[in-house]
Amino acid sequence: MSVRRLLFVILAAYVALAAGPAAAAAVEEKTRPWPQAMVRVWIDPAVRANRDKHAKVTRAMAAWQAATGVRISATNDRRGPRLYVVNAARGPCTANVGFWPRVPAQGPLASGGVLTVGTCSAGSVLHEFGHALGLMHEHQRADRDLYLSFSPVADVLRACRARGGKGCTEALDNIGQPRRLRLQSDYDPCSLMHYLADQSPKERAGRFPPSPGWRQFYLLTAAGRANYRACKAKLTRTPDCASGKTGQKCQITCQDANTVAVFHGLRPRQACWGRGPARR
Repeated sequence: MSVRRLLFVILAAYVALAAGPAAAAAVEEKTRPWPQAMVRVWIDPAVRANRDKHAKVTRAMAAWQAATGVRISATNDRRGPRLYVVNAARGPCTANVGFWPRVPAQGPLASGGVLTVGTCSAGSVLHEFGHALGLMHEHQRADRDLYLSFSPVADVLRACRARGGKGCTEALDNIGQPRRLRLQSDYDPCSLMHYLADQSPKERAGRFPPSPGWRQFYLLTAAGRANYRACKAKLTRTPDCASGKTGQKCQITCQDANTVAVFHGLRPRQACWGRGPARR
């Protein structure tokens, strides 16, 4: 290789590293994509032994792969980058956001991420896989104040403390300062990664029962309602999930899918934002 060619290759590599991952909405500034757009999933034997939990995990894996093109497959091998799906007898589902170069809880050389399956719905497992693939909460976007009206923090604290402090940490985390994100798509109130915009008992009735840890902490503004009307029409109603509301935990939206695809350097499979699918 000539010196000139070598210098060109080095310069191109530097530019690529400086640019970082592709711009995407609802992905925090420092979040890393999975190498080669590939996620190997190691599933805890305790999760595999629980038919309900295992089914939720495998359905979520298949749904995200089909929607985004990111390759997601199960493996029994704990070596190399892995998403470790571990069991929790009680409690919520949780997940690391994006790819982590080190996951000390799984060993000194472990990398990838951890998704904990507790007592949660299939939609919540789908939501946590969205985190594992790099998505932050939609309502924590840097431009959220255009679309959401938040209660003062003092009011939120007062409401939480009146209920014995339940939910205060989660509430404050979600109404606190917005995250520095890579933003390119429109705000999506129908996102699988959005929390309910109206936390009143009326809105949480049925599929989302009243929770003592939440009150009416934020509402959609006029701009938020306009976006909601547009995206709601594109949701597919399912018999087991009330998908027609902000904070639905039923399905991956086009924006969710395209954000993950673009973030991992893939061409989106649907037409809503980003470089659309190739014409045949």
